[in-house]
Amino acid sequence: MISTLCANCGKEIFKWNYQIKHSDNHFCNNVCKGEWQSKNCSGENGYNWKGGSWNNRKQYLAHTSYRTWRKNILKNAECILCSSKDKLELHHIESKALNPSRIKDETNVCPICSKCHDMLHSSSSKGGELRGTLSAILAYDNPQPSLSNVLIFVGRKVHRLMGEDTQSDTPDTSAAHESDEIVGTVGKLTEVVV
Repeated sequence: MISTLCANCGKEIFKWNYQIKHSDNHFCNNVCKGEWQSKNCSGENGYNWKGGSWNNRKQYLAHTSYRTWRKNILKNAECILCSSKDKLELHHIESKALNPSRIKDETNVCPICSKCHDMLHSSSSKGGELRGTLSAILAYDNPQPSLSNVLIFVGRKVHRLMGEDTQSDTPDTSAAHESDEIVGTVGKLTEVVV
């Protein structure tokens, strides 16, 4: 056995040769080891230090209050792209990572089924087309065709993107008969988003 000093309290301790070779720091007990690690292996000295930034987004999304809020949003909802009511998720229009303050903002989410959501976030050309379609639906400042025509167009496009055969993917952009119908269409679309 070899005599050495505790790295934390400085007491003389005895260790075997293999223990001395294994580590530069030796401790008289676990309390001293824990105190030393608290001083020397945390914060900027920690092996996992990332500059002091901490993101609690994952914990926030797993919290009961968020899950309850999400459940209430998805209650009686349908996919904004294909009108499916199965396996609905919330799509955040403005990314959760880029703007965490809008995670629970009802104007920043829209219901979308898991199949469309996966394709929407893919880097494929079909995902790009689906993102364009979603942007067109959500861009309510522009004049929109009637709600029924939008839903038919979106349904055709989603079916085409999913590989199903459709007759045509050109929308009927005929003007609505009254401006109230356009306003009503925008209101219905924003109700789905909210």
